[in-house]
Amino acid sequence: MADKTIRIGGASGFWGESAMATPQLLGAGVDYLVYDYLAEITMSIMARAHAKDSAAGFAGDFISAVLKPHAKAIAAQGVKVIANAGGVNPASCGEAARALIKEQGLDLKVAVITGDNLLGERDAIAAAAPAEMFTGAAFPDKEKLPASTPISALSR
Repeated sequence: MADKTIRIGGASGFWGESAMATPQLLGAGVDYLVYDYLAEITMSIMARAHAKDSAAGFAGDFISAVLKPHAKAIAAQGVKVIANAGGVNPASCGEAARALIKEQGLDLKVAVITGDNLLGERDAIAAAAPAEMFTGAAFPDKEKLPASTPISALSR
């Protein structure tokens, strides 16, 4: 039985990172491309964008700078893409990816994973009285000023 080598390329570690890794890793012959977009500041940016526009809240650069220029090579090479680019709106990110794939005439599958958005559980979380792990500060009171009200709550 022969060992199968799987080549995984980490193409991004945060939203706004250079898009140069994608073509370099595709050129190197990876089997999987992995994109990470969910740094803490990114989550707040995405949550604010989603609060203003229900179709927003995901890393649009994933669609425009990764998929648009490279989807054909990804498809031709059979590369699997794993990304948490959906931010606070994974459904819209999935829709945008599917629309682009269709526009390019490609046959790629897009899976969307949901279930980690805990904002709807804010009251239950507040009732449990969790403390901030570094400072011990209490969970913000939802009745306080909007600036102190959580706008996103995701499990990782």
